Order: sequence, then C-alpha cells, then structure tokens
Amino acid sequence: MRIRLILSAVLIGMLSMSAAGAAADVASADAGWGNAPDFTMTTFEGKEVHLSDYAGKPLILNFWAEWCPPCVAEMPLLEEAWLEYGADVQFMTVNLEKGRMDPATFLEQRGITIPGALADNEVGQQYGISGIPATFFISSEGNVLGMKTGAFMEDELPYALDVLLDYEHQLMVTD
Repeated sequence: MRIRLILSAVLIGMLSMSAAGAAADVASADAGWGNAPDFTMTTFEGKEVHLSDYAGKPLILNFWAEWCPPCVAEMPLLEEAWLEYGADVQFMTVNLEKGRMDPATFLEQRGITIPGALADNEVGQQYGISGIPATFFISSEGNVLGMKTGAFMEDELPYALDVLLDYEHQLMVTD
C-alpha cells in the first residue's frame, strides 16, 4: 500500500507539474480508483479480447480517437515508449470513436505499430473519461494506479513508466 501511495503521489506530481498550462487532469488510485474495469474490445486484427487478458504485466491503456489532434500528436511518443519499454510493459491503444478512416490504417499510415483495439463509448463511461486522450497506468495485478487526461509531454511518459516499473519491482520483492 505504501508503494502505491508513493507511485500515485509521484505520478500525480510529475504529470501535474509538467502539464501546467496544458489542460490535463490527473487522478490516482488513492483518489477512488481500484481494479481496472474489465471490458471486451476487438483488436485491429479482429480478435475479441478482454482487458483481464492482460493481467500479469503492467499495462498502459490509452484511449483516443482519430479526430482528436492531441491524441494524434502523442502517438509518436507512445510508439517510442512502446518500442523502449514493450518487453516489460504492455501497451494498448483503444479507439473509442471510429472516425472517417479505419483506425488501424490511420495508425499504420503514420508508422505507429502499438497494439490497438476498438471499444464502444460505454467503456469510456466505465472509466469515467471526460476527455481524450486518456491514459491509465494499470499494475500487473489489475489495479489502476493513476491516469492522465491530455497528451503527454516529451519526458512525462518515460518518467511515469520508470516509476511504474519501480513499483512492479517492489511488488516482486515483497511478495
């Protein structure tokens, strides 16, 4: 529990400070989050999966839409983080509102290879999403440790991922 408090405080502080001036909302697991709500999504390859299928490794769950300029702007940062941290952290981009173009094609044309899926707007309601992009930091145990509404700035995501991995390392040491 102490580690979760530290992680939440660090994530909140880091994301709040670096997002000063940008309209970003940050919440933590200790502000009322708990288990990540399970939901069904369809991967861009057409496979139906559940969020719970990703248990066992930390997960970055990013909600976005094609028509959202900040969502599109942060995709290269997510791609870079996925390429660097993908062995230790799972990534999933979830398109909540299909636009004019197929989201898989949209990302492919931009060189984005992060795993992606489609889900309906009810998922956004389950997660209390009030704006996109919205990114959730989920532990290997399936707990929401923190979230960020708004696009990541350049150094935010690697820092948050390092904190998340430190938290996961502490789980392994204390179990």
